[in-house]
Amino acid sequence: MNPRDFCLQPDLPIAILACFHFDPLFFERVVLPALRQGGTERVLVLADRGSVAEAIPRWAGQAVNLGRRYLLALPTANGAFHPKFMLRLGARGGAFWAGSGNLSTGGWGLNQEVAAAWTLGPEGEDPAHWLEDLLSALRTWCAGDDLATEFLRQVIERRWWPAGGPTPPFLLQGPGREALFDQLRRRWASRRFDKLRLATGSTDERGAFLRRAHDEFGVSEAVIAGDPTRLTLDPNALDATGVRTNVASQPGMHAKFYWFEGDAPGAVLGSANCSAAAWFGANTELMLVYDEPDPETFAPLLQRTKDALPAHEVLVARAHESGPADAAETAPWQI
Repeated sequence: MNPRDFCLQPDLPIAILACFHFDPLFFERVVLPALRQGGTERVLVLADRGSVAEAIPRWAGQAVNLGRRYLLALPTANGAFHPKFMLRLGARGGAFWAGSGNLSTGGWGLNQEVAAAWTLGPEGEDPAHWLEDLLSALRTWCAGDDLATEFLRQVIERRWWPAGGPTPPFLLQGPGREALFDQLRRRWASRRFDKLRLATGSTDERGAFLRRAHDEFGVSEAVIAGDPTRLTLDPNALDATGVRTNVASQPGMHAKFYWFEGDAPGAVLGSANCSAAAWFGANTELMLVYDEPDPETFAPLLQRTKDALPAHEVLVARAHESGPADAAETAPWQI
């Protein structure tokens, strides 16, 4: 679903939006008017502290609705606060949107992005058993921000969703929670895959995710669709991963999508790039999981992995400084 169409859905007066990069000028000119047209009255935006601090000089004094028509909170995060989702709630239902796009011009049109959306509640597609856990985690991460925690407390007190229930449709990583990869490994404990097709906005240098996908799931071949100018993966490090890797050049790629091929496919999409920081606990991330995905649904993304070339023909070899083998893979700035 187009993110603006999601914001225009009526009768959902509360909105909680999360992103890494927040552009308040774009938000106030495009996103906020769409939300208000859809009947949203109370808005909380969660964004990465470092990204906001870096951007403040560019928009200071111009965000005229900040603190008036919406709140901005900067949650605690070990690395980057990197999830991208929009949650809209009403008296007896709601809607959820999650994907790779930030609240910015790039996230809403210029980049190649991926997202999914669905309705919540007794009459929706999903009863939202997981909603309490998500809201409670956000409230914990916003501790110290009185306005944000009070906003979330009031939302939780209006609960209409059931407690407990089946496995949630996503993996959530953040302070005090298990790493994304470990969650996926437990969820797919008995599954094996031969090939991985993925789209990503960036990588780490040594292919930590590829190596773990090989070790845990048996992946021996991968195709990465991405913008070569943003892929820091060192082709000289690929032999150690055990994964034969090709790269499909896709300028402007910002989607984060992983398609595992085996006896039966599995897929995940959302905020996590193909990096150690994204998958092994450093960042706060959210990834939707498709245990039995329909290839036709994801055909446009799978098409992006066509016309791939061997990684050493596309990527730039890098010189590594001496030090622990995994030092570069755990740096929090490798989003």
